[in-house]
Amino acid sequence: MQEATEPVRLDLAGWPAALGPELLAALSGQDTSPPWTLPPARAAELVAALDGMRLAGSRLELHPQLPPGTRLPRVHLDRSRRDGGRAWLPFLDEEGRYSLSSRELAAEQAAHFPGPTVVDAFCGCGGDSIALARRGLRVLAIELDPARLALARRNAAALGVELDLRQGDARALLPTLPAGSGLFLDPPWGGPGAQERPCDWGTLVGIAPEQLAGFDPLVLKAPRSFDLSSLPPGRSWTWMAHLGPPEASGRRGVLALSIVGRCFQRRGSAAPQPG
Repeated sequence: MQEATEPVRLDLAGWPAALGPELLAALSGQDTSPPWTLPPARAAELVAALDGMRLAGSRLELHPQLPPGTRLPRVHLDRSRRDGGRAWLPFLDEEGRYSLSSRELAAEQAAHFPGPTVVDAFCGCGGDSIALARRGLRVLAIELDPARLALARRNAAALGVELDLRQGDARALLPTLPAGSGLFLDPPWGGPGAQERPCDWGTLVGIAPEQLAGFDPLVLKAPRSFDLSSLPPGRSWTWMAHLGPPEASGRRGVLALSIVGRCFQRRGSAAPQPG
């Protein structure tokens, strides 16, 4: 079978309309909407990067229209590690090196909290807790793993911020925490493979909706595969997608969904649909 030499039409299926055309342009590098007509090498790069990607509860499919007896060129991937400067904390474990929010994303998520107190229910190595504290917020940082909590303590000391660190299961501790606090959720994703596995509120967060009462606003950082339709009712939900630097494979950047939920309490009103 020969490699294609003429421009190739690429059709895209499965794009979540709620994420909008801007993210599609950022992911694809194309200024126009699909279908695209591209040189064979560029079409092959897009198929390698996007085909099969799970995104917001959907699965992307790219379909090249090729003449009989032809195929796309092979794609040679850069296997060198490129973390794009994400590792801005001095003390990290393997999970933290993968899942740490960039400095910019951590600050952007922190800006959703008016204060004075925020609970970081899965603080990990402490990156998001530190960004929250830098906004002048009181941060109650919870972590189940004592080794990860120790890393958060070391990072906070190294960067000169104060955190109220608590070891334990957030699901058990939430009822004991101050009502009216904001709530930040970044549960462990499980490493790079999590980007390809379907997940939803129950499998990723596991906090019963009734336990969320009294926390407002709520911000969830989730992998790109998170199903937006699984978000608990009773809040006005909005979301943004953040495309990070390439993973070690060189194929796909870590794309996080930053999801904001605010209590919807006006009498006689219905919560707006996500979008």
